[in-house]
Amino acid sequence: MVNPFPKVHIDFFTRQLKEFNMEFSQDMLVVFEECEVVYK
Repeated sequence: MVNPFPKVHIDFFTRQLKEFNMEFSQDMLVVFEECEVVYK
């Protein structure tokens, strides 16, 4: 199986989830959002 999460992403999510007393798992649902600056 190909690892869908590069190590850098696993490290990032692991750090972020610690704040919520959660552990990263590769089978957890993750939402990606893309934003665009429309006014400055």
